[in-house]
Amino acid sequence: MIYRKAQIYFASGTGNSYRVATWMHEACTARNIHSRITPIDKAKPNEEVESSSENLVVLVYPTHGLMPPWSMIKFIFKMPIKKGTHAFCMPTRGALYIGRLFIPGIAGLASILPAVVLPFKSYNFRGSLSFDMPANLTAIHNRLRDWSINRITSNSKRKGSKYIERLLSGKTVFFTWNNLWEYFWGILLLAYFPLFPISYLLLGKFFVGKMLFANNDCIGCGSCAKSCPNNAIIMKGRKRPRPYWKYNCEACYRCLNYCQQKAVEAGIAWAVLLYFIWALGIPVGYYFFKYISIYYPGISRFNNWWTIQIIDAIYVYPAYSLAYYIFYSLLRIRWINNLFTYTSFSRYWRRYHEPETSLSDLT
Repeated sequence: MIYRKAQIYFASGTGNSYRVATWMHEACTARNIHSRITPIDKAKPNEEVESSSENLVVLVYPTHGLMPPWSMIKFIFKMPIKKGTHAFCMPTRGALYIGRLFIPGIAGLASILPAVVLPFKSYNFRGSLSFDMPANLTAIHNRLRDWSINRITSNSKRKGSKYIERLLSGKTVFFTWNNLWEYFWGILLLAYFPLFPISYLLLGKFFVGKMLFANNDCIGCGSCAKSCPNNAIIMKGRKRPRPYWKYNCEACYRCLNYCQQKAVEAGIAWAVLLYFIWALGIPVGYYFFKYISIYYPGISRFNNWWTIQIIDAIYVYPAYSLAYYIFYSLLRIRWINNLFTYTSFSRYWRRYHEPETSLSDLT
């Protein structure tokens, strides 16, 4: 089997997934396969993907909470039906060294979801392969040392190359130690925390995205808003515009790690306050049924985990949105901004983006 064309779609915040996409592109070029790398926010799969077994669609994306990012999930579900077209997914996962001990990442359901969805769209799914790349959650940890970054990246490229060659020669990539590792964690997660994927997408993503703010070093250039892959940042203010993070932020940390002024912070003190706002809402559903059932006894039949969560969400989402708006307004007061800035880990951590990847590569 010889592929004639490969369309490589990627989602990437700090460049790790983009770098993996370039490895696939290089392998295709070496085999004279016409390939193209496209960020999903610029993709037009209806026009770019053909229904043919000679065409290959590759999805490359980071792992967020053992899931694909929400933008990639939407992209997968919106992909057009293309009968017979081959598909492959390459999630990236954060790995690190503790001393000389290597700690691999976990992609979990990020490796499994496309295998479940794409066959229903008539794609011939050829397998998945997750790649260990340098951990990049610089909101909560420091940038890895250069030797760790180089070693993790080079090892990942070396290990992945043999499976990429296997794929391009017409074979599938399903039963590997890499995938068995992911299947184990994916099944374990669903067995003990079956609602984790939904909980993460509804609350975790929303919570993490609302941690971001601009410190007093911000010059209002708007680079973060222009380069955001989800259009989740808008510039507010006329005299001194500042970035405002909307509800659809996916915490990819492109803004935090590529800002030349190092003006984007992830507020830890602010995250603590957000946690207490959430904690105040935990009993809302409980007390709703407790007091309403006094006057309407029949409503007790609807008292279950799902309805309580829905009622709590009705409180949490507006509460977070209002709190963030107040927070954003107060940050224009210099000393308040400094208070949250100097209590943020990101103020002291070294920022990270994939060393060979520029912002223009991602956009």
